[in-house]
Amino acid sequence: MFFILIGLIGGLVLFLYGMQITSEGLKNTFGSKLKQILSTLSKNKLIALLTGIILTFTIQSSTAASILLVSLVNTGIMTLNQTLCILLGTSIGTTLTAQIIAFKISDFAFLIIVIGFGLMLLGRKRKQRFIGNILLGIGFIFLGMKVMSDSVSPLKNHTFFNETLTNLEYMPLLALLLSALFTSLIQSSTATMGLTISLAMQGIISLNLAIPIILGSHLGSCSTVLFAG
Repeated sequence: MFFILIGLIGGLVLFLYGMQITSEGLKNTFGSKLKQILSTLSKNKLIALLTGIILTFTIQSSTAASILLVSLVNTGIMTLNQTLCILLGTSIGTTLTAQIIAFKISDFAFLIIVIGFGLMLLGRKRKQRFIGNILLGIGFIFLGMKVMSDSVSPLKNHTFFNETLTNLEYMPLLALLLSALFTSLIQSSTATMGLTISLAMQGIISLNLAIPIILGSHLGSCSTVLFAG
């Protein structure tokens, strides 16, 4: 059990580190004019919704996107009405990120890491190094997913763990609250969904349990935004 826990934590750390690297690479590419772009695009509701989707997909965190929007409202750059459609878009963007994570690209994780590292090391242009940074982060995300998935595989035969999950299926509110607490601690609903996908890929959790966990992850991602406001 100790090695399962270490593998799970290690995979989660790789996953979060990959998200951070990817986010930094994307922000270095697009971040300098981000506030100005958001303020301009938020004037049209449909475009604002699409902006929220792209923003969350770009910085890999609906929490970070929401905090950015709160700061823009607090400084008077944007109004509350302007941010509502973008906030809806950030929730959709999180689900798209989770869908990409669900694709079985983990077998190519090392190849993506090698290509990304090569571009960072050998890239002559700044943009090439930023692209390498993004690829390196993506590689770590999928490597973390693979490590988590492989680590939890033995839990399929663990009686106590399976009984606990079975009991949680009949207590969806508790599962939702635990997921919200976990998400608020690690500040990443995407990481919670990534861990859930890893367990589901091994057949350890059912859809009935996955749904309240995912709902709880969205609830937990709101905690930082409340403090930021």
